[in-house]
Amino acid sequence: GLSGDITKRNLNIDASELAIAAKTYDGTKDLAGASIGIANSKDGFTDADVVASDSGNLTLNFADDAMEYDDANAGAGKSLSYKDNSAITLTGSAAANYNLVLPSNNSAVTGMTADINKKKLTFTTTGTDRVYDKGTTAAATYSALQGIIASDAGNVTLDTSGVSWAFGNANVNRDAAANAVLAK
Repeated sequence: GLSGDITKRNLNIDASELAIAAKTYDGTKDLAGASIGIANSKDGFTDADVVASDSGNLTLNFADDAMEYDDANAGAGKSLSYKDNSAITLTGSAAANYNLVLPSNNSAVTGMTADINKKKLTFTTTGTDRVYDKGTTAAATYSALQGIIASDAGNVTLDTSGVSWAFGNANVNRDAAANAVLAK
């Protein structure tokens, strides 16, 4: 009889079919906090590589360390690089018939970008009591900024220049509300 080998079909990743949810700035290039998924009605593979009947039987899986941002700064449309290709796996009932062609570590991810959202910081203000003088000028003290990433400590400050405070009227009043007035 006739014999021959059936070899695995190469399967390439199509990054343009992937989607990455934005993460909030954490001072790192890691994708932790941002999930890698497949865009709507896509599979993450180069279309010509998948046998039609297998299209619903293959799943591309990414661990958090599969890719990383090219820099750690907040911004939109940031470039990505493959970090650890062993963190990319293929599963599904047809997976044994395919050889997942993995990108080189540290190579650019083409056809896809992702966002790092700015981290929100908080602070509190406390009004300073004063003696009636017919004026509406108010004063405030500010707490330290809360939520700063440890690696950014000492590099982030609250700039209150251009901010003044004013009471709604000059009359004596216990716990009178004051409003911030921002310089333009």
